[in-house]
Amino acid sequence: MLALLVLGGCAATNTGRPPGGPGIVAGADPDAAPSTSGPGGPAPEPSTDFESTREPWDFNGTAGWVLGSANYRLHTTGRKSWMHEYALRFAEQALAHYRTAIADLPAPSRPLEVFLFGDREEWKDHTRTVMKDNAELYLNLGRGGYATRGMAVLYDISFNDTFAIMAHEGWHQYTQVTFQHPLPTWLEEGLATYMEGRRQIPGRSIEFLPWLNPQRMGALRRAYANRQIIPLVELLDRSPQYFLERDGGRDSTALLTYYAQVWALTHFLVSGENGRYRDGLERALRDAAAGKLVSTILNSSAIPRTSDRRRLATSPTGAGVLLTYFSDDLGEFGAQYERFIEELVTEQAAGFPRANAGALDGPER
Repeated sequence: MLALLVLGGCAATNTGRPPGGPGIVAGADPDAAPSTSGPGGPAPEPSTDFESTREPWDFNGTAGWVLGSANYRLHTTGRKSWMHEYALRFAEQALAHYRTAIADLPAPSRPLEVFLFGDREEWKDHTRTVMKDNAELYLNLGRGGYATRGMAVLYDISFNDTFAIMAHEGWHQYTQVTFQHPLPTWLEEGLATYMEGRRQIPGRSIEFLPWLNPQRMGALRRAYANRQIIPLVELLDRSPQYFLERDGGRDSTALLTYYAQVWALTHFLVSGENGRYRDGLERALRDAAAGKLVSTILNSSAIPRTSDRRRLATSPTGAGVLLTYFSDDLGEFGAQYERFIEELVTEQAAGFPRANAGALDGPER
């Protein structure tokens, strides 16, 4: 199954794990040279209270480094020496966010492998080696990165885009290694987009703020204004590649809308209807991590027919998790979700800063 992301994206191999893969930065030149500065100017300074190891690494004759921390091994090349340790720190801080943002989730059982290359050509070479016959699927998708079998493969695009993709793909990487049962695609992708929002804090590196995502908010507003909101049932039943292929791969509008809507759906589950669905989301995440998700759906009274329970329990798409953990009334849930979208795009939703246009200050959710 393939899953895509415009500004951070996804493709899964046939490993039975949640999707995580190629990311595309909308409107970007795949072969453009990477930038050499940090966000809006000089490189950010990592703080000094972070312990890491460093050892030389050779990638096809290019000198690089392998940096180690408590939970990561980062293989990296490239000219920006500041970026190496910054990326390792970012990964650790993102992991802490994954594990606490919604529910208390387990640590990975082994260090997570990240490859951050200095340019796209190195990324292509590694992708051909790792993905073999499937490599062209990844190489043709534009700028970005992917996660497969618990390994994230990225390259330096620009400061903001590289780390947006790292945050997104890092969630997929974490669930691939840690969760015993995969989440449905709509929830897995929604959570990955939820993890993208962040801001730079001087002296403290990164603060993760799920609401701070002007790219997703902008796409949601455009879809709402153009009456292109995807119905809930279609959102649950379709994969990201469906929305890419629906327009013949020539226009990413539908795909951008998909990601914006699963981002909004995750926020709805976290805080919509005065937090009505938050407990169900926490249970679903804990059950997926513990390997209880499938049995819970198989025993769900919200899905009357045994054949439907069996199908939905193992399907990467569909309403099985929603019916079991959130609501047995899809019509009511869908109407609530649509109202939530309207509140977001008209700036009425509690906790979202006005316009969500990249402001550095705003309420934490």
